[in-house]
Amino acid sequence: MKENIRNFIKIGNYIADESRKISLRYFKKKLKVKSKDLYGYDPVTVADIRIQKTINKIISISFPTHSILGEEESVLNNSDYEWCIDPIDGTKSFIQGFPAWGTLISLSKKKEIILGIADIPALDERYIGHSDISYKINKGKKSKLKARKTVKLEDSILNTTSPYVFANKNDQGIFEDVAKDVKTVRIGGDCYSYCLLADGHVDIVLESGLKPWDIRALEPIIKNAGGEFVMVEDDEAQDAETSGGYAKEMSEEFKLKQANLISETLASQDIAICTALIPGKKAPLLISKEQVNSMKPGSIIIDLAAESGGNCECSTAGETNNVNGVTVVGVKNITSTISQDASSLFSKNILNFLDLLIDSETKELSIDWEDEIVKGILVTKNKEITNEDFI
Repeated sequence: MKENIRNFIKIGNYIADESRKISLRYFKKKLKVKSKDLYGYDPVTVADIRIQKTINKIISISFPTHSILGEEESVLNNSDYEWCIDPIDGTKSFIQGFPAWGTLISLSKKKEIILGIADIPALDERYIGHSDISYKINKGKKSKLKARKTVKLEDSILNTTSPYVFANKNDQGIFEDVAKDVKTVRIGGDCYSYCLLADGHVDIVLESGLKPWDIRALEPIIKNAGGEFVMVEDDEAQDAETSGGYAKEMSEEFKLKQANLISETLASQDIAICTALIPGKKAPLLISKEQVNSMKPGSIIIDLAAESGGNCECSTAGETNNVNGVTVVGVKNITSTISQDASSLFSKNILNFLDLLIDSETKELSIDWEDEIVKGILVTKNKEITNEDFI
């Protein structure tokens, strides 16, 4: 494993070097910016896209079987190893010429993070965590990272990217309760705030609604520097989907929490798109009629799971319903409307499925009957029906 981690670090640093060349070429330049969010502002630039493509190419050449989970583009393989990439964490800062943005690179083995790299190009700083150690490279000099041990909350420095980006009222309330008791609150910083925490300049970083590419690389850097890394989320929420990206059947307690969160957010939304499917089972009900009625007239719900029972109580497969001014679209056979893309995706899925059934070394048929995908489509085995849902 020691030899492997050395190679992973070498490739990780090479990825960071190549990404830095691209990002600095565009930093503080006039950029054409697009938003990935139709109803908000989630910017993406040509730099984000080019860095992601460059990183994916390097990883695919160096480790052809590894998976890549990227903010801008992913390459998913059936592998124990998964790279997680944020080409530019802090794109808003990048666009505005503020230097506290970075490229985040992590590698997990069987869901355990074994390497984290946070490169801050504009400041010529790189933070690395692996094998129980964390260190910083600044202008070619390497120094060990050590988080500060602050005992009292009133002596602490709190950082957050923005007090306006918390996912819900509960998270916002937690931030406000902590913020009123600390010594000082600093706004802005994106991934660099976490680097400052690992380097002993900040005591608390508090944020909400983070995606895997926002945080995975930072976890080993902070932990190995002696900092505490706390995810304020229950264990069941962390395990709410299968490794294949499908929803799992959750407990009644979890469903109640989920319903409360949906009720809290849905009333203020103009459009909701439902996509949750459970292989071999009816789609989970996520939006009740009561919740639909809480939405503003003119709002739209698009239920992509309508053919499997629907995520919305008011949807009907193949029909458009009007519920007190809210349009509920029960999408049916969506693949026929995007036939070229659907065919490409389907062929790739078939190829990946065949890879799942064939041993990569012997090239012979080798079926793992416990694999969730195999179990989900298996109808009979040894003259017995294995899945009653297909009858």
